[in-house]
Amino acid sequence: MTNAAKPDFEQNLVDFRSARFTQLRPGQRQVLAAYADQHLDTADLAIEMPTGEGKTLLALLIADHALSRGWSVAYLTGTRQLAERVEEEAEDLDLDVVRFAAKDYGGAKLDDYHQAQAVGVMNYWVYFNSDPKVGAADLVIFDDAHLAEQSLSGLQTLRILDKPGLGRQLFRTICELVVAHTDAYPGLHAMLDGTARPGTPPELLSFRDWDAIVGSTRDAIAASPLVTDRDLKDEMLYVWPTVRDHLTQCGVLIGPSGIEIGPYHPPTTLNPQYSRAKQRIYLSATLCSMDDLQRRVGGGPVTRLTTATPLPPGATGERLLVLNPSAEHPFSQNVLGWALAQTQAAGGRAAWLCASHAEADTLQKTLTAYGQPIYRLRPGDDSMVDTWGRVTNGHLITAGRYDGLDLAGDLCKLVIITTVRRQAVSSNDSSSPTSATPASCATGSASESPKH
Repeated sequence: MTNAAKPDFEQNLVDFRSARFTQLRPGQRQVLAAYADQHLDTADLAIEMPTGEGKTLLALLIADHALSRGWSVAYLTGTRQLAERVEEEAEDLDLDVVRFAAKDYGGAKLDDYHQAQAVGVMNYWVYFNSDPKVGAADLVIFDDAHLAEQSLSGLQTLRILDKPGLGRQLFRTICELVVAHTDAYPGLHAMLDGTARPGTPPELLSFRDWDAIVGSTRDAIAASPLVTDRDLKDEMLYVWPTVRDHLTQCGVLIGPSGIEIGPYHPPTTLNPQYSRAKQRIYLSATLCSMDDLQRRVGGGPVTRLTTATPLPPGATGERLLVLNPSAEHPFSQNVLGWALAQTQAAGGRAAWLCASHAEADTLQKTLTAYGQPIYRLRPGDDSMVDTWGRVTNGHLITAGRYDGLDLAGDLCKLVIITTVRRQAVSSNDSSSPTSATPASCATGSASESPKH
């Protein structure tokens, strides 16, 4: 890989003449300087910045530089909605972008993307799937990098859902094979007789137990219409050919909603959408260790970007993220009263991140009854953030927004996560890749930003 000329990102931003983006923040300046000095050709690079500090603009400037090198660029997000917001920010910068979604490609857009004339913006499932319509990019930007694990492992994960019909028949057959072999998994009996609660933890089969039934399981799956009848168009139909010859290397989770059979580490290095890239950049507000990131993505060794000197205190602002470890409902009098007290202590302004519109509606009604000023953020319109940012006291309520909020400096010192989301054993929704747990883990105990 040839060395590229060192870019001047501050001047590049000036050259865009954007009305919205006029200068770099201190954190952005430091990260881009480190990238220009040391990492223009680093194959796998991780960049960590606190929530709301402008990772999107930083990544778009890097993408623009890649286009100037003749590199095609794929900017990947966790949801379709986040892809739309990246597109909006790129348009405010006046950077050429094309957004791809399922059944929305267009020959001209694909040509601009492949010819490195525009940045391709899409969610992970559009780029990483069994039949991608978007070609491999030279630079792949993983926004909210931890979400990439779901799409990458999903390509190799067989999901047998316990739902009426053929799925339930196969689910029961495999559970019965396990129970006939061993009584080491008491939860399976409840799953078989239908008494298992939705929140029952899944059972992870041991290597020895799985090895004992893997042959019978393979035969049962191979005989199921879910993988033989193309008219059914079940997800298993497309995953089974990839997994069937590697079942002995797979891990098996059995939960109340279904069974997952997939590799412990996704073989991502064999995926051309990943391996053909000249550079892969992983963005997150909460990066784990580089070894863990590599394991989750299933790729090569990752280098963490570090800056020459730390930013001075207060240069990027501070936020307190709070969760509730108790069994109390997040909107109960005790918990909500505690949260409102923390809001006042933090200056009177708080952002509430709800898991759904229904939950956000309930919160809005509850806080209104308390006489609190409410600013509701609606899909496709972030102008309410500016309105809320101009008041002294107020609550910004969002639904399904766990990233993509621009909270510069000390605009917001308190973020309350009403419901913690987690990956369900059978979840595979490309527009909303995580599902909500019961609200027993909502507002309460504090942790310091940017730790979630």
